This record gives sequence, C-alpha cells and structure tokens, in this order.
Amino acid sequence: MTDVALASGGASIAAATCADERFPPENTLDGGESTFWMTTGLFPQELVVALPREVSISKVRTVTSGVRRLGMEFSTQPTPKGFEKLFDVELPDKGPGGKQVESHKVSRLKARFLKFVIG
Repeated sequence: MTDVALASGGASIAAATCADERFPPENTLDGGESTFWMTTGLFPQELVVALPREVSISKVRTVTSGVRRLGMEFSTQPTPKGFEKLFDVELPDKGPGGKQVESHKVSRLKARFLKFVIG
C-alpha cells in the first residue's frame, strides 16, 4: 500500500486556514510523528491536501493530538472544490500531549483532493 498523501509521493498543501512558521501545514505531509501542523485561532480549521493525481483510497490513517472532532471530505475535481463528505468522527481524549492514532477504512474511492476539518 502506497502513502499517496506524503510529500515524497508528490502530495502538497493546497490550502490551510492557519499557519505557524514553527509548525507549518507542510509538516503533515512528511510522514513523521514528531513533526506536526499546529492550528491557531478558533475552530474549525481546515487543511486541503492536493494528491499528485487522482488516486484510489481505501484507508486513511491520522495522528493527532487534542482534536475533538475530525471530518474528512474528498474531491475528484481538477481544482479543490466540489467536496463530498467521507466521514466525521469524535476522537477520544488522550490527555495533554496524548496521540490520537486513528485508522479509517473507506469504500474504495477516487480522489484528487482531501480536506480535513478539525474541530
């Protein structure tokens, strides 16, 4: 299985609702669990990942900390618009600094863009 949402695989950040130069959105694409994107301001926050091409997705793995709700949407459009909801889940509280590691199996779908909605 290929990690298509990594920078090493050609993915990039199409949009983010906030950015801290010490913890930029691009950190979400490096595959490391010691680097991260830190949201600033009010919720919800959004992160849109551009995949290198339209790809098939069957599983999504996320590693978060301090996130109450996580939603994911996808688009097959050539630009990041026309998103369709994939899932919206409430995440368990792991305490200060605790990692929320989640794996979401999805019906095999095609996507060109992924949008993560953090609340």
